[in-house]
Amino acid sequence: AGAGAGPGPLRERERGIHLPGSRAGVRSVALSSDDAMFLTACAGQAKVWNARTGACVRTLALSGYGLCGLFLPGDRHAVVGTKEGRLELFDLTAAARVQRVQAHAGVLWGIHPRPDRKGFATGGGDRCARFWEYEVRRGGRGGDGAASLGLVLAKEMKMMDEVLSVCHSANGRWVAVGLLDATIKVFFEDSLKFYLSLYGHKLPVMCMDISDDSALLASGGADKDLKIWGLDFG
Repeated sequence: AGAGAGPGPLRERERGIHLPGSRAGVRSVALSSDDAMFLTACAGQAKVWNARTGACVRTLALSGYGLCGLFLPGDRHAVVGTKEGRLELFDLTAAARVQRVQAHAGVLWGIHPRPDRKGFATGGGDRCARFWEYEVRRGGRGGDGAASLGLVLAKEMKMMDEVLSVCHSANGRWVAVGLLDATIKVFFEDSLKFYLSLYGHKLPVMCMDISDDSALLASGGADKDLKIWGLDFG
């Protein structure tokens, strides 16, 4: 171009490529009951993926920072816990949020389903473990409208420190709570009476799981240790 030539004409974008990946660090992953899908949560959004192809099949807009999540029975709904202490329930078929609950006054750190598939437990920065149940709600006058799934608080348990993780045993007998003070407290699930304490981690307990025979508990801590405990005497 000559010395006096100006800039060329501006062009409008005709096409774009949008990658389906998460826009921030993934904080949790949860599998569906048939292992066909998995759910990830991060800042501002959660995504549902096809486990076989790796394709993103749903993107769910969150009102906060997603830290944990799980599929509900039937895999047609998912619930996500956020840094702001909220539970957000989604209908996956419509990719729409159907309920938002202020579950904790602090960060909602952990979530775990009940073995009877009737609800789940959550742990938060407000030093509480809360136990939720599913309920079917009928719309319209007289309750003759379309049914929708909802969440209702069944009971709660106050702890001495922040609850970072919570876990049910497969036999429905115990619920374990991992705390910021690096201890694990185990309670009877039906009465929430204290059963035993597990000491050994030097830093907060970040995750837990209980074996299928409800005999062993595995825990991971911020001290980079993985510990295996017996639930008979700890």
